[in-house]
Amino acid sequence: YGSGACTDCPEGTYSEALAKTNASTCIPCGDGFSSPLHSASIQACVCARGYTQGDAACQACRPGEYKPTLGVEACSKCAPGTYSAKVAESECVTCDQDFYSIANGSANCTAC
Repeated sequence: YGSGACTDCPEGTYSEALAKTNASTCIPCGDGFSSPLHSASIQACVCARGYTQGDAACQACRPGEYKPTLGVEACSKCAPGTYSAKVAESECVTCDQDFYSIANGSANCTAC
């Protein structure tokens, strides 16, 4: 009967409202949390990419670490030849030409 089409909540939000017709009914998961597209409850909110489960909340991965997925998985160390300089990274960056990193978990690259 209604004239408006249902709207799915974007990633990082949820809505328990039935037949939602706009994104204004979507509620953000909160700092360090995210959720898959189409989430319908707060239980769908888990640690965001770049965050891992801490004692009471999601904690940002440290420089030299990353986490590419949603969920409670631990952060991984960047492989040699890559780095992550900031907190909460979802991927590592390859060192530029004439730079290197030889250790796992590098937060920067060194000039050759």
